[in-house]
Amino acid sequence: MARSPSFTFSSGGCLHKSFYLRSRRLKSCSRQTGFCNFFQVCVCLERGLQTFCSSTSPWCNPGIRPRVTEGFRYRLRVAYDGTDFSGWQFQEKRRSVQGVLEQVLSKRLNRSIRIIGAGRTDSGVHARGQVAHFDTVSFSDCPHLEYTLNRMLSGDIRVYDLQQKEPISSDPRNNWHAIFSARKKVYSYRFSIAKELDPLERRFRFHFYRRCNLERLYDATKVFLGTHDFTSFCSRNTEMKEMEKNMCRTIYRIDLVHESGDSYRLEYELNGALYRMIRNITSSLFFVASDELTLDDLNEILHAKDRRRAPKAAPAHGLCLERVIYDDY
Repeated sequence: MARSPSFTFSSGGCLHKSFYLRSRRLKSCSRQTGFCNFFQVCVCLERGLQTFCSSTSPWCNPGIRPRVTEGFRYRLRVAYDGTDFSGWQFQEKRRSVQGVLEQVLSKRLNRSIRIIGAGRTDSGVHARGQVAHFDTVSFSDCPHLEYTLNRMLSGDIRVYDLQQKEPISSDPRNNWHAIFSARKKVYSYRFSIAKELDPLERRFRFHFYRRCNLERLYDATKVFLGTHDFTSFCSRNTEMKEMEKNMCRTIYRIDLVHESGDSYRLEYELNGALYRMIRNITSSLFFVASDELTLDDLNEILHAKDRRRAPKAAPAHGLCLERVIYDDY
């Protein structure tokens, strides 16, 4: 799908990032030619969102169509088993976390709902503490809506801690935002060094069956602490090349935690992650642990700013977004 150029607004718009104006043709749209521009909305997101045509059923009823600057903002936490999802972000004809949540919210509230998540997890990546927000008219019973949504959702996804925030302000800088209000994120990568992996953990834990020197692995984590340019550990695609101009991120800690037996997890706390950055770093740590890379090699790869120098990403199923940290949530 082609995307229109980015637009930066000097006033009255989002100052955090460039806006990406997107629309997509819906087969059921009553306007058979061109793109319906009646309800195109600029959205400021970490990696963009597509908008729906407002003239298309079931979103076409003018009486229930919400205005962008009216109503309240609601936030919630989301947990999901990412195995059967194609990631967080909406995708045509594929099951995504965003798509599922928007579908049940729109059905329950009888209006078109767009939901924005703090992190766009990839296909197969799990979350225990994803945070998201959506805008709609005021309703008083958040616990009841939370209960109803969980009855409508399948067993591999649940919502928690639904709260109403302040009324939506015409100035986006005054609105709480799942992405831009976040201070830190905590990810975990679970792995096992056992001879055989417990089959009950195969969806959530990577089996590292090669020789693993845990002391060397822990020493290697110190290479990544602090603020660095992580270009070498960012898997780039067309969208990322345009949107992630700043490749610097800060990692506050990487802990190696013994869970039980031969099961461990790497816990990352950082201010934000580039595309597949955690999985690429984790893979490099495993290469050091198996004596295929040295600490000097790792330092050279980090400072080379060349993705081709680093190993390919570790499998997605070991990664989990544990929580997103805010000043007030």
